[in-house]
Amino acid sequence: MQDFRPEYTLKVQLAGCDGRAVLRIAGALDRVSVPVLTAHLDVAWGWNDEPDLVIDASGVTGCDRAGVAAFAVLAQRLLDGGRGRVALVAVAGQLKRALRRARLLERFELYDSLPRPVQIAGNGVRRGIDISGGV
Repeated sequence: MQDFRPEYTLKVQLAGCDGRAVLRIAGALDRVSVPVLTAHLDVAWGWNDEPDLVIDASGVTGCDRAGVAAFAVLAQRLLDGGRGRVALVAVAGQLKRALRRARLLERFELYDSLPRPVQIAGNGVRRGIDISGGV
């Protein structure tokens, strides 16, 4: 008998560091996987009155329209709420091209790598509910 489980395309880890939510994304951002990302973003957004999110995109392998739409919604949250910040780390390849085409790159703070305290905290420190894992 064959196993017909779908191949999962995204892994998201959510950690906390000094009041900051850190999301590590690995895999493809597509219509199947984006609901997992948005669920993690919703949880992270609610951690503080002044949301402070760091999104490590170094593991993103692809991004379609659904992935771009998730970042557009996040950018709109920043505008609508007039509070909080979102930093994108290690945005490259297809994700960078897609966000640039959608004129979303300038809506976020951009960094080449995670700051050291965030790197350390991301190795197992969790805050809130643990929804880490894959699709």
